[in-house]
Amino acid sequence: MNSFYTLEDFAFNSSWKVGMLNYRDHPILFIDDVYKHPLRVYGYLKQCPIRSHKGISDDSKNGKWFYDGQHYVNNKWDPCREKLFDKIIDFYHITPDPKAEYPPLSMYNQFRLIENHPGQDYFFSPHIDNKLNLCLYLNPDCGGSSGTTIYWPTSENAEEMLGRNTEHSDPWMNTMYRPELSIISKFNSMVVFPGQWPHGQTIIDNRFKEKTRFTEVAFF
Repeated sequence: MNSFYTLEDFAFNSSWKVGMLNYRDHPILFIDDVYKHPLRVYGYLKQCPIRSHKGISDDSKNGKWFYDGQHYVNNKWDPCREKLFDKIIDFYHITPDPKAEYPPLSMYNQFRLIENHPGQDYFFSPHIDNKLNLCLYLNPDCGGSSGTTIYWPTSENAEEMLGRNTEHSDPWMNTMYRPELSIISKFNSMVVFPGQWPHGQTIIDNRFKEKTRFTEVAFF
């Protein structure tokens, strides 16, 4: 296995295929062919250990039921990355935080199951980010049904649950929310949507016991 990588391996393309879906009176963007060499990015990520990006509390299931981590790479050198982000925030009429790094560091999410998925009716605990979410899918071989799910509350306790951020302490749910929109996980494609919508990674079976789920995320 080649363990040497260059900056060029992480370069964005200079043009992209873009689609749009109106949902809840807001546009969702779908952007294809983001990386020039997505398989090189995937190969790099497969060699990275999974490091938790959150503290481990007594009730956390991270490291027990699953591994959930994040890996960072400085790809700010790439003018095509900045060009794409500029177009996205201009489309959504967003002004970047002047105190924040721009473009932001690449944040690669890593997720892998230890214990079996609890069953067909269960989904991973939704959360909100209160920002514009960019999510880029980086698994070439996991199929389209492992992307992102948007949820709709069905209980008066749903908002309180979001405030408690239960992803690691109580990760599997089958109440309080219903899945409303499933975004497919198309390799090397990005989806952009408002982060205030309750959403979560789509984990429906045990496919991520044998491989790690990789996404790159950014928030504006």
